Amino acid sequence: MLIKYLLPLCTFISVTLFGDLKEEFNIKGYWYEGMSWKHFLKIRNALQRDALVPYVDKIQQQRLAKEVGLEVPKTFIATHEMTPIAELLKNLPSYVAKMTHLSYSEGLIIVKDGINIITGEPITPEEVEQRIFASLSSTPRQVESWALHQVEPGFLVQEYIPNRMEVKIQTIWGKAVIGEWRGGESYTATTRIWGRYDRAGNKVDGKWEAPEWWPKAIEAAERMAKDTDALRVDFLVKENNELLLNELEIWPESNWTSMIPAIETALNDGYRALWSK
Repeated sequence: MLIKYLLPLCTFISVTLFGDLKEEFNIKGYWYEGMSWKHFLKIRNALQRDALVPYVDKIQQQRLAKEVGLEVPKTFIATHEMTPIAELLKNLPSYVAKMTHLSYSEGLIIVKDGINIITGEPITPEEVEQRIFASLSSTPRQVESWALHQVEPGFLVQEYIPNRMEVKIQTIWGKAVIGEWRGGESYTATTRIWGRYDRAGNKVDGKWEAPEWWPKAIEAAERMAKDTDALRVDFLVKENNELLLNELEIWPESNWTSMIPAIETALNDGYRALWSK
């Protein structure tokens, strides 16, 4: 059924920027004029396409990033096996351990000098190993995408980055529409937000102006998102402004309320252009 309604006037991405579209992202058969972002995400969440799985598997995301020339955090181990790690961790005073098949910081452990800084409690390498192994039997939240539910359980242990920041950038048709700058030691779902900005670095909301590394983050996100219709690209930012890919998300839950009209306009412009080919 064709649904028509007027979209608010807003900044949008010209159709001349649209290129090819990877088939795993293509929902041309589901698209209708004026599709809402909410409905789009519902479709994306339910898509049963094996080729989408690497985009949500945190181990495979590292490979995808390297293929397009992006840096990733130093990784001490990344495996889908129940590999003992206690001895390895004893030689790492600080590190980040996370599950590849879970979301929303489930199973995340950040150790700094023997303290799990998420809980504020001391934790031993043996305890970290036990928690990681226990999380291997956990399943993603029921609301998560079909793709995430197909990820083989596994884990990574990566470098701890002191005084890091995080940026989440939502791309539509390979171009950034909005991004979010976060700061904090834990970079969990509750990490404070310093600001949200459009592609050009104009402030959408927040107290702080866009950081100097913003253009660099936009370029990196768009390189990662080439030939996709919608992909959120998350980076960790080191003190020297070096960007390291943190995660990719094909079904983002970030609250982009003020920019939804721009996202919807760009999304529909792209699929309209695709239909016209």
